[in-house]
Amino acid sequence: MDDIVSADKEIIGNGVFITFNEEPCTIILEKHKNVKIEIHFAEDDSKEQKVSWGGKNNNSVLKIKFLNFNNVFGNSSIEHLNLGVLNNRAFFGRFIVSKLPKGSFYEVIYTFYLGDNVGH
Repeated sequence: MDDIVSADKEIIGNGVFITFNEEPCTIILEKHKNVKIEIHFAEDDSKEQKVSWGGKNNNSVLKIKFLNFNNVFGNSSIEHLNLGVLNNRAFFGRFIVSKLPKGSFYEVIYTFYLGDNVGH
């Protein structure tokens, strides 16, 4: 991947994929192979769009859940998601999620960023 910087944030991973079905997907960043990012999709009757995230397994796995992101034209959060800290730097993500018609498939566009040191 080329080195890309946007607004003083280093882009450390980006891509587009279409899920095989609505089961969780895993992203492993090329430069940070020790970190796995699990992407989950869910729908409920509330129709409220919501993104939640958290770590597990000593923070080696980051789980991100997209609730009610079911628009064929794509849904996105308004702000970049502050996902935590990676290698002592602020870790952000940005996503556009579309639910494809006639099935349980999702298209996901994603970018991950590292920001300023949050140092020790």
